[in-house]
Amino acid sequence: MQSKPIFLVYFLLCLSTLPLCAQITVEKSIAHDHPDCTLPLGEFKGKLSVPYEWTSNQKALRRAANFSVDFVTNGTIVNGLSCTTWPTDAMTAFNFALDIWSNLIESSQTINIQACWTTDLATNTLGSAGASAFHGLSGPSVIANTFYPRPLAEALVNFDIGNPDIRCFFNANRTDWYNGTDASPSISQIDFVSVVLHEIGHGLGFAGGSNIDDGNIVNGTECDDVSGNGCVGISSSGNFFPTIYTRFVETDNGTDINSITNPSSDIATLIEGGSISGGSGGLFLNGTEMMAANSNQLMRMHTPSPIVSGSSYSHFDESTYPNALMSPSISAGQAIHDPGLAAQLFYDMGWTAPALPVELLRFEAFPKETSVLLHWTSGNEKDNEGFEIERSNNGIEWTKIGFRSGTNQANQLSNYQFEDKEAKRGRNYYRLRQIDFDGKQARSKIVLAELTFDEAVLNISPVPAHNFIQVEWQDSDRSAARETPFKIFDASGRLIQAGRLEAGTQVIDISTMEKGVFQLVIPQEEALKTSSFIKM
Repeated sequence: MQSKPIFLVYFLLCLSTLPLCAQITVEKSIAHDHPDCTLPLGEFKGKLSVPYEWTSNQKALRRAANFSVDFVTNGTIVNGLSCTTWPTDAMTAFNFALDIWSNLIESSQTINIQACWTTDLATNTLGSAGASAFHGLSGPSVIANTFYPRPLAEALVNFDIGNPDIRCFFNANRTDWYNGTDASPSISQIDFVSVVLHEIGHGLGFAGGSNIDDGNIVNGTECDDVSGNGCVGISSSGNFFPTIYTRFVETDNGTDINSITNPSSDIATLIEGGSISGGSGGLFLNGTEMMAANSNQLMRMHTPSPIVSGSSYSHFDESTYPNALMSPSISAGQAIHDPGLAAQLFYDMGWTAPALPVELLRFEAFPKETSVLLHWTSGNEKDNEGFEIERSNNGIEWTKIGFRSGTNQANQLSNYQFEDKEAKRGRNYYRLRQIDFDGKQARSKIVLAELTFDEAVLNISPVPAHNFIQVEWQDSDRSAARETPFKIFDASGRLIQAGRLEAGTQVIDISTMEKGVFQLVIPQEEALKTSSFIKM
């Protein structure tokens, strides 16, 4: 996105002299001297720490993309903003954020970043960034009449188009930056790594461009100088073209936004979260890889009314995904170091995920009654220490739940399986972390399994009972580790016995209890779970 319309600040530049490479060529380019996103400080949402999970040997980090950063020197003017001297710890945090992105995308071309530490940003603005140019490409595996951000265009054409690839600006006025890399800011600090990750994400392509025209020609052409008309994408020679990001946007009834007249009042309605079909309103991202990691659900976009310059259209919806890196704001105490579903959208756009050191041919998750069975197949293993299995219930925070040692069988298939007996009710996301003996690692794609078992299981036998009861208990989270309190009441409501149950089947002694009808009660978040029994 941009603080002012992106459309007039572009100019057309023919690149006919550039070499042809990999049968993908650059047809035309549009310079872009405004940031796509301006990230504000949001209201405090509570402390949150989502670290990026490396292997134990970080020095062996697999870098699939290389970044080069120009930390602009004091007194330099970039896009009208005056840059000042970078703090050393901020530069360290900046490079740490780039290490994370370099572990998620690959490119044969160095991604050059111009980074400005400036006092010219508004107090509440944490940072802003965008690609320095967008390029129309032609050839196999690219979409015609579509503009790609420069870093992605260079990765696709396999040569350097120009520098810099990304420009970014960060607020030097603030004294509450947290420049550590452990994802642990205090509730009064702003995590700088998270802000850098967010802004570089925009520069890599998480941006589409949108505006609504005020009809004031003096202010310049925002869309078409018709008041109330909205527009998305890139303006070239009087026509509007989608960015690769906009190619994955649809309306509430599944209509491709690129099939709607642009500019138009309909586009304005959609940008501000309305509907042109009588539906629920809003815009959605529909990338295949991203949806596969999100229970095949569309991702709702940030479309507030009125439009928020520098925020609308180029973020996930805040209320739906409050803990996502690419939400429209970040608050003090929040640290989100894992790009999550944003990385999956990048793969839809054309970025390539780093290849696993071991060829992973298949990875699937199959829901059972109360567990999830994972199957995967690898081929031609070499130097493979094994696979860590990770689970998440929101696609953001991940937990290691198991490990399978590698077979290291060359020129043949190796089959693995793992049963997650502690899978939660609802969505369960899984991914593999493949680890070499030298510590290098890479992640698999994300797969999903959804469990719909009952809230909890509570069965008591025998009926009637005499000196003991056998209780079968499983809580709604299917947790085998957590103990659950229980109470036994008689028919008059008097408490007779209390204790704790573990998941599974266990025996409770009732030999000292009088004969009669009793009720065993277990408190649950949703409601009490109860079961009656008779003692003879």
